[in-house]
Amino acid sequence: MIPYFQLNHGVVMPIIRSCKSCGKEIKVRLGRTTEYCSAMCKYKDKPKPQRACINCGQMFIIKSGLVASTQKTCSVVCRDAIKPKFERPCAKCGKLFYSQAKNKARYCSKECSPVGKSITKSCEVCGTGFDVTKAKYGKQYCSIVCRGKSQQSRVKKVCIICSKEFDVKTSDKEQKTCSMQCAGVLKRKETLKKVCVICEKPFEVYPSRPDAQTCSHECAIGVRADGAKRRAFIECEQCGKDFDVANSHADRRRFCSKDCMNISDVLKAETSARTSSVNNPMWNGGYVRQSQGYIYKFIKGHPFTWKRSYILEHRFIVEERMRKEAPEHHFLVEIDGEKYLSPDIDVHHMDKDRSNNDPTNLIAVTGWAHRLIHNGKHPYKGTYWPDTIEIFINN
Repeated sequence: MIPYFQLNHGVVMPIIRSCKSCGKEIKVRLGRTTEYCSAMCKYKDKPKPQRACINCGQMFIIKSGLVASTQKTCSVVCRDAIKPKFERPCAKCGKLFYSQAKNKARYCSKECSPVGKSITKSCEVCGTGFDVTKAKYGKQYCSIVCRGKSQQSRVKKVCIICSKEFDVKTSDKEQKTCSMQCAGVLKRKETLKKVCVICEKPFEVYPSRPDAQTCSHECAIGVRADGAKRRAFIECEQCGKDFDVANSHADRRRFCSKDCMNISDVLKAETSARTSSVNNPMWNGGYVRQSQGYIYKFIKGHPFTWKRSYILEHRFIVEERMRKEAPEHHFLVEIDGEKYLSPDIDVHHMDKDRSNNDPTNLIAVTGWAHRLIHNGKHPYKGTYWPDTIEIFINN
């Protein structure tokens, strides 16, 4: 006897059962009620309702598997046999035949029906005979080409090369030849007579080359050599080398190559001045908002700016105010004859709003005093400016 489950070193073993349909051993997890090894075995063991056909009396299995199904016959033949039929005469031979109620048949057999029989017609454009069935008795043309010709107004012309008659569309009434071969012959006949500008020898060219000046490749080289004499020579601003350019480019070419252009400090300075600060199309007034809420201001030449000449706006506002009201305060340091707020001094926002840079909302404090304020303690006098201000601390 196989136990219901076994414990082996603390691990629950699966249950071994036999398939209810085929007897195959299956492993089942503890607590499951699985009885079959596959869906096929489960379907075979499932009871299938049967019913007697009302036409032939034979027993059949209901396809849907539901007792409430309305299936009454075992096959399509028995289904058609019990359907009501009506007797009607054939439209061609007059013979009576049976058809179903919804069937609109008019003929008793395929021999009487005209469907599938073809007749021969003549194309209205080229006169070629073609066969059509009853469904296409109205067809008038043998092909799409003939149908297209009938829908376009065409003009009859005579080829000026071979004298053959041909027809073309009204939009192509200026066409002179009937084919590409005749068009090539005509092109060779309609050449232009010109005189070479170098050797003064007469020559002929196709009408597609009305601007041709020379009779040969050697003469064309001479024309290009004369054109080289009309080029301008410029000195490169970087390496000092002379190079030639076309006269149309002489007013804007400054360097002999891209390498000289890329290493030119003068060009870099001009480009920087042309695209920096106010001249930059992305300029927004020199203000940048940080993710933490602080606002940076663009001040070029400040000794304590961060990268790209930006400084915290609240520090700059306190610095400007101290220059006017307390120019000798020890919070300021002198650099090149100008007073600046020392980088060791912090600026505290009284309402704790980092974007509110109103002068009445800002006080200069030392780092130690700044930590006392944020910890809910009052700083000592002399560690903040202005000294007369009342600091509100939320305990």
